[in-house]
Amino acid sequence: MRRPPVIRTTVIDNLRRLSTSSMATSTEKQKFFLTHNKYAVVGASTDQAKWGTKILQWYIERDRDVTPVHPVSQMNDGLGSLLMPFSQTNTELEGRKTVKSVDELTSPTETALSIVTPAKVRRISGINHGLLTMRRVKITIKLLEQAKAQGIPAIWIQPGATDQDCVNYITNNAMADYVLWQGECLWRDGDGVLRIMAHERASL
Repeated sequence: MRRPPVIRTTVIDNLRRLSTSSMATSTEKQKFFLTHNKYAVVGASTDQAKWGTKILQWYIERDRDVTPVHPVSQMNDGLGSLLMPFSQTNTELEGRKTVKSVDELTSPTETALSIVTPAKVRRISGINHGLLTMRRVKITIKLLEQAKAQGIPAIWIQPGATDQDCVNYITNNAMADYVLWQGECLWRDGDGVLRIMAHERASL
């Protein structure tokens, strides 16, 4: 599939105009997200059934420049995932070279980020009297912190990857105008938004 022409000026101007008066609408943020030339996906894996992999495939099928952010692979059995959550690094997913973190993206200020991870996960923190002790790790907030520090210009959080703590972080850090978190789904909505953008270009 040929890559569609990317015309960002109108969408960016509209987003800036909206952000000076009120929070940008979901549609404006989706269009802004899809104007970028580079993308990254956190949450893809070797499991074809997982949503992270489906989102990665969505970009690839539309000939987008996409990088999987994939620190490790997990063993498939539940015990292995519990005891060895960081067992093996995958250097490629779906034929695309991976990076281990958002911090390793080569052009972060030009890269829009898809987050397809649980908002929180339980990780082993130690062993107490022969029993494993667990702690909750705030995955999405950590990613938002990294993205903010790296100057990521647009973020799409897939359904199920956010919670109230994430919403509070987004609003308290002035990220609401360029982060999608209210149930928008790239896999479901992305093509429709691209069609709207193509129609708007044709009418210029």
